Amino acid sequence: MIDKKVLIVFSDYYLPYSPSTLNLFYELKKNKFDVRILAAQPNPDFSLQKIVDEKIEYVTPVRNDRNVVGRVYDKVVSKVISKEQLDRKNLMSGLAISFIKKIGDIEADEIIAVDFFSLWCVQQAGKTAHLLSLEIQEFDPYFNNCNLSKIKSVLIQTEKRFNHLFRNSVKPPFSILPNSPPLIDFKPDVQGREKFNLVYCGSAIIEFGIFSCLDFISDFPEYKLTIKGAVPSNTREGIEKYYSELLTSKRLVINDTYMDATGLTQFISKFWAGFAFYDFYRFPHLRRFNYYTAPSGKLYQYFNSGVPVVGNMLEGFTMVDNYNAGKLISYLSANQIKNALDYIENDYNEISENSKKLSFHFDSASFLQKFIKEFLISN
Repeated sequence: MIDKKVLIVFSDYYLPYSPSTLNLFYELKKNKFDVRILAAQPNPDFSLQKIVDEKIEYVTPVRNDRNVVGRVYDKVVSKVISKEQLDRKNLMSGLAISFIKKIGDIEADEIIAVDFFSLWCVQQAGKTAHLLSLEIQEFDPYFNNCNLSKIKSVLIQTEKRFNHLFRNSVKPPFSILPNSPPLIDFKPDVQGREKFNLVYCGSAIIEFGIFSCLDFISDFPEYKLTIKGAVPSNTREGIEKYYSELLTSKRLVINDTYMDATGLTQFISKFWAGFAFYDFYRFPHLRRFNYYTAPSGKLYQYFNSGVPVVGNMLEGFTMVDNYNAGKLISYLSANQIKNALDYIENDYNEISENSKKLSFHFDSASFLQKFIKEFLISN
């Protein structure tokens, strides 16, 4: 019986849509750890969905107004205190204050911080942590203000991302964790799928190509699309304003109810093909290392469900073409998407089978077990 207390600090607002964090939480539970999560309250502009669990606590920011008086004060005080002191003051948001206090009040044998804002809060509370690295920001003030030498270990998607992140510092020990679900070993009912019934799984963020998918089904009426995941308010407004006919005709279905990993995998397995895109053309801020090298969680979800994938041609998605589990396209357009779907249709059964085979290589439980044994049990 393992009685270690583990605290996971997730300082962003989309916990239900962070499969790596939840997979870690549930795997630790299975291994009899006393594990809990501190997570930020959901953002209503994104989704109000919560994971209801007695071991998950949602943190509300304290009031910390940055008004005109405050900004004038900063200008004055910057003349008498060091830049480092002022930088630290500017990092101290209302959410940071709340997290630091909560972390300081919780007794834990091990802390796992998800990304650098969480890690910074842990270190400000006078504690040390393992790092679960999901997003790599180009200019991250919290990364720059963390003591990297005090990181106990790192969980990260690839060794290349690890080397990029710690290229100018002492490298802590690390373990690989793809952004994938736990393997669900079942045989999808490929023959029972409705032809041309497509799915967009995951957060329907404008930057992630959702409107290109809607343009496609507008141009090719034989296809229909289900959005399965969070639909932020700006995306929903755009759909209702410019694509209302797709909703009326039921060629577009929005399903934003939350499902656990098993239910989601079974649900997605009923679709003919799935989309995984980043819109690099319209949104240049996506053109950075983070998005070029990290497969999105939806990609692995399609593998688990045995669904062929249409995605961007970029480094993090190369396994789709390498294992013939779908088709990658060089740029986002309705014709490119149609060509990819035609390719999939020509060899549909084999491509579906290849997609499911890939899920056996990316079972998150096996990667997490290695991390647990090496860094949590042995210490």
